[in-house]
Amino acid sequence: MLPKIKTKIRSHIDAVKYYVAHKHVPNEKDGTRKVLFLDIRYNAFGRYLYLFLKFFHMEGYTVYMPKDLKLIRQLQCNSFTASLIQEKIVNFGIPPFAGNMITIDKKRLSADYFSGIANAAASGNIYVPMSQHPLMYFNGWWNTPVEDGKRKRSLFMAGNFDPRGYSKLDVFNVMPRMVMYSYLEKRKLLYNIEDQERMRSFLDSEEDGKIILVDRLKFDVPIWHMRWLLSRFEFYFALPGTVMPLCHNIIEAMSAGAIPFMQEEYARLFTPVLENGVHAITFRDENDLELRLNETLQLSPEKISFMRERMAAYYQEYLTPRSVVNRIEKPGQNNKIYLQAEEGSVKLFKKNHEQGIKKILSHRS
Repeated sequence: MLPKIKTKIRSHIDAVKYYVAHKHVPNEKDGTRKVLFLDIRYNAFGRYLYLFLKFFHMEGYTVYMPKDLKLIRQLQCNSFTASLIQEKIVNFGIPPFAGNMITIDKKRLSADYFSGIANAAASGNIYVPMSQHPLMYFNGWWNTPVEDGKRKRSLFMAGNFDPRGYSKLDVFNVMPRMVMYSYLEKRKLLYNIEDQERMRSFLDSEEDGKIILVDRLKFDVPIWHMRWLLSRFEFYFALPGTVMPLCHNIIEAMSAGAIPFMQEEYARLFTPVLENGVHAITFRDENDLELRLNETLQLSPEKISFMRERMAAYYQEYLTPRSVVNRIEKPGQNNKIYLQAEEGSVKLFKKNHEQGIKKILSHRS
């Protein structure tokens, strides 16, 4: 028997075993609960599928997906979507009742997240926003109370600074993380903190007005500790991600009350757009980056307080699990839903972008 056929058969057997082990057992309370039936048979969304369904589960929904062996196997093989089974979030099969049910199929759910986001407000479609890291919801850390005390009037960010993954952003007109880091380093604008003791010393000191970018490969900030640390700073330096600008870390920062400092093209990827001087502080490009940094560090307490209030209101209205589910469950709501697929979404955007350029050139010729 050919190796590929053997592998395929083994995968199907594993999927059957997995399904049997986690088969839904009807509960008499199911009929009184809200139901989501996600009628797709392929996960193009990776970790974001976990987040999407987790949010519905958190809001009291019983979640169903088709009893499809390929789908079950695919979910099992991804560390994040496997949690859908581990946490007993997903039931497989057709819902055995027809109460308060939302059905979302592959025609309504799209991974083409970026192609039409510039016209998101006018379209009326739903763009599921970036969220905190999946582990924040898995472990219940996403909304634990954070310190509401004195904050450092400094900019802080902790993340990965590996040049292999953060030196280029295709299609997006956003400065890559390492390009921005190199600029700040050359201008000697960075304040170096490489261990927990130095961070603690800085937080307890009178030093302030700093730009602190922590490389988590050198000084690992535990994910469960991140929101507390963010709550000690007035501002968050929202550097972009690898294949796309959007990062989990900016949502974690906003949830902890740290005002984002970010490039305006990055801010436009939010729906609604993060407004400069209202929800965030933005800069255009490298030419005004240093100027905007200096202005940020000189903002009055009144302006900072105003912005934090508006940012907190934005977070509650658009970025919490409840706000996401509320938009989808509105009566008569049947608009297209766009869900992140990371590299998949970027590839679709790049393809549509290139086709658009070709179309423009063909009209000119």
